[in-house]
Parts: sequence; C-alpha cells; structure tokens
Amino acid sequence: MDYPYYIGVLGAAMIMVAFFMKNLGNVDQGTLYDESLNLLGATFLIIYAWDLQAWPFFILNTLIAVWSAKVLVEKVAK
Repeated sequence: MDYPYYIGVLGAAMIMVAFFMKNLGNVDQGTLYDESLNLLGATFLIIYAWDLQAWPFFILNTLIAVWSAKVLVEKVAK
C-alpha cells in the first residue's frame, strides 16, 4: 500500500468522526471544529481520488472541501 491509501483512510475517518459527533449531539453542525474536520478530511480524500483517478469521487470531495472552506471563512470573518 502506498501513501495515498493511508491519506484516504485518514480523510474518511475524519469525515466519519465529524458525522458521528454531529449526530450524537457532541458538536453542533457548522462549528469551526466540525467544518475543519470536514475540510481536512475532504482534502485528504481529494488526494486519494486523484491517485485513483476516480473523478466522480474527486468532484464530490472537492465540492465538500470548497463548501467547508466557505463556511470557515464566513465564521472566522464574523
């Protein structure tokens, strides 16, 4: 196994942690912590998708990363 695989696993784990924390009520949706996990996880999955040349997966995670970055910028700017 190579580095993109481990990066992909880490990215998926980050998004899953954010998802479960949100659904268990441990963190509110849209918080800095939640959006940071989503942004970092999606960015790692973008790297993994690029390596696999899985373009639908690449596009999906790019959209997630862009949206999370937008939310983070808005929150920090307040």
